[in-house]
Amino acid sequence: MTMYNAIVDAVWKAKELAGIDMVVPSGTAIQNGRTSYIGDKFTRDGYHLNLSIGRFTAASAWFESIFGNVLNNTFVPNMFSEYDALLAKTAASEAVKTPKSVTQLTDFKYPEPNEFVLTAPLFIDFGGVESPAPFNNFRHPNDQKIGGLMDAAGNNSNFAIEIAQSFTGTLSRGLQNVLGLPRSASEDMFFSDGKFVPQSGLTLSNLNRDQKYTLVFYGSINDNRTETEFHAVGQNEGIGYLDNDNNLGKLVVIKNIQPAEDATISIRIKPGPNNEHWNLFFGVNVLMVLPEGMPVPVQPSSFELLRPVYIDLGLRLSAAPFYNIERPNNDPHFDLPDDSGTKTGIALSFTAAFNGENQSGAFTNTLGLPGEVTVDAIWSDNANQRSGLTLYRLNPNKKYQFVFFGSRNGVTDNRETRYEVIGSNSGEALLNASNNNSKTVVVSGIQPTVDGIVDIRVSAGPNNNNGSKFYYLNSLFIAPDGYNFAQ
Repeated sequence: MTMYNAIVDAVWKAKELAGIDMVVPSGTAIQNGRTSYIGDKFTRDGYHLNLSIGRFTAASAWFESIFGNVLNNTFVPNMFSEYDALLAKTAASEAVKTPKSVTQLTDFKYPEPNEFVLTAPLFIDFGGVESPAPFNNFRHPNDQKIGGLMDAAGNNSNFAIEIAQSFTGTLSRGLQNVLGLPRSASEDMFFSDGKFVPQSGLTLSNLNRDQKYTLVFYGSINDNRTETEFHAVGQNEGIGYLDNDNNLGKLVVIKNIQPAEDATISIRIKPGPNNEHWNLFFGVNVLMVLPEGMPVPVQPSSFELLRPVYIDLGLRLSAAPFYNIERPNNDPHFDLPDDSGTKTGIALSFTAAFNGENQSGAFTNTLGLPGEVTVDAIWSDNANQRSGLTLYRLNPNKKYQFVFFGSRNGVTDNRETRYEVIGSNSGEALLNASNNNSKTVVVSGIQPTVDGIVDIRVSAGPNNNNGSKFYYLNSLFIAPDGYNFAQ
């Protein structure tokens, strides 16, 4: 209050000395507002008013000073509840009445009780690229708070979301997704660099205290090792972890959180335990708020794969039916075709970095494969002790088999490679890639997660005795479980 009192004293001395007719007490209006349940959340950085309740309170002080009777002005800004709009107008009205001192807003010590029963999903997009309805757009952490959140049915829930702990800022990378979300939702995010901002936070407020909620988080960034932890806390709590690396469709779902007594759920976001990013990057793109028991509003794939999908990895291009992925970079791959050219809807992205690609495998082979398939590979070594890719939009009700080929010609050591396949269940296989021109390995009976996702992790096997632990993936075949490749 020392700064506030000094400003008030200086302003009124200047008014008297200069004969100023009117002083608009916007600073006193903000101080009045800070005595409410909103507290010290009227600025976006500790100095400048935020673009919602802060600016509206100051604008209300101007209206009251010039026109008077702001309390009878029925205007309510978008994303405001009537309660919060009245709070700002009351702060302004009291400031004009007693501009040199702070008035306690005793009628606004607590959030307005909210009996709204959420029956439809509520979507929040974080970042500067706005998404169309039904999304609520939280454009920048400096906005501090948005209220009057709308559900997917167009109902004003009177819920609000606000910044509880600062973020570094926003990013927009133009990234896509397979969740059915608009690209505008997946391409931007709130983020923090964990080396400088160890934890960021959001608060959902003005919730119905008698209803439980499921929180669904989505994050994506074209980077590496950016696992993010989401911790939701109300009367109970839950934690989930999400690898944001080139993420096309993974979600974190935290179920059945009951708001605290003050009708809030706190969301703490920080690097996950497996975050090895050089700057400990973490972030969030989308939050869905669902009523207890509602399934996540993402339609799973019902496509039944009948023919194999053949993938050739490396720069040497193979003819159909092979799908060519030249480099293990950040580019996503959508709607992979099977060997008859049928689009399967299956998508792929690299979610744990490989070192690069080479053309050092066996060109001639006894498997009947084109040399362009077997000669080139993507590879890693100790610099990336585990690399990987993720498959999306598999049918969660079907099982699949995965065939792997790896080869490195002209070597004398053991370059055994481990291929792990992880869905609702998991399996693995080992293959020595050294001078291999005749062997593949198969992992079968794998059922995707309920989201239709399978992770493939590639690493050096236990018998790999190369000093740098080189390991390889030249080609990958995806087929229905039990498929006979000889047919």
